[in-house]
Amino acid sequence: MYISAIAILAGASALGLVSPIVHASKHCPPITGDFNVTYFRLYTENFDYDFINCKAYFGSLFNSTVLRKDLGTGKEEVLTFPGISGNDTFHLSGVLFNRRDAVYMAVGSASAFKSGGVILNGPNRLIKYNVFTNRVVYTADVDPVLAQLKTLTGNSYNGFQDIAEDENGNAYFIATFGGAILKVTPDGTPSTFFYTTPVIVNGSSQPIWSSVFATRNVLVVWDAPIQKFLRFDTTSVDPGNTYTSFPLTNTPGRFDCDRLYLPMMFDDKIALCSNGDGTYVFYSDDLWQSAKYLGLADSTNTGGVPSASAQMSNSIYTNSEFFSDSGSVNSPGNRSVFPFTDITREVLNIVPSGVVNGSYGD
Repeated sequence: MYISAIAILAGASALGLVSPIVHASKHCPPITGDFNVTYFRLYTENFDYDFINCKAYFGSLFNSTVLRKDLGTGKEEVLTFPGISGNDTFHLSGVLFNRRDAVYMAVGSASAFKSGGVILNGPNRLIKYNVFTNRVVYTADVDPVLAQLKTLTGNSYNGFQDIAEDENGNAYFIATFGGAILKVTPDGTPSTFFYTTPVIVNGSSQPIWSSVFATRNVLVVWDAPIQKFLRFDTTSVDPGNTYTSFPLTNTPGRFDCDRLYLPMMFDDKIALCSNGDGTYVFYSDDLWQSAKYLGLADSTNTGGVPSASAQMSNSIYTNSEFFSDSGSVNSPGNRSVFPFTDITREVLNIVPSGVVNGSYGD
């Protein structure tokens, strides 16, 4: 096994240009069956797959590093970020390949999660990393925007852990505690896109949003407290007054999503919601103006929690996040072997016939 460490230069210049979404050829080697990733204290909460360069990106929650792995050759590289990696004030939770040229990493405040929404003044960063130049495009410090939002509303927002990107290259960064969405432009400039009123119980800000996805210029968030999807037009000049909300048809009961993910093989008509129960499968044929619950793709997670799912080459996988290894859900244990489960067949058995296109890109 070959392992090299890459120290990424934070603050690399951004051109502000948006690459077109790539219609990828099916050149990546097929990946099937369960596999393990062996790496000390990896604890991946989120992962994704670059189908252009055929590389998987596994976020290390507590180390705030990313393990990049060629699943065919076994070659591995560790991406580290100055001031962030090895800094226990951060958790690197979200990982998203934008289907063009970059992987996003959501780096949230560890204290927000460790305190259960009580301490909401920790740092949050959004990293955009170019997969062709192997350099950071930007590291967006969103804390000044959060300070402005607190001045405006009197409320604190924190605990960022998921990302989506619209077709113009704008990223949307989701705050779990309080409920806020920040917009980050292609040059790394953050601003407020949307926020709601926090729910405070016994001094603790309750988790509201933890997952998001985008297709074209439509942004979709699962709102756990009201059990509805929120749908935004990212081109709207006033998203707060133009968004819509809708419940699921054929709901499975109350649930939350640690991650919402659109596998490319379904033309963005299928969303996967990963949480402690498994992976819920949702379907929409009207660009997410409505959605239907289709079923639960179960997986044997060997004592871990399936906190994310992703399409890797021709298959769909879920992880096993062992949140309880150390006795605390917000501290790492000493595990080195992390299983990833192939749930392709389980998902295909749920999805309506005719939805699968077999593609690797939009």
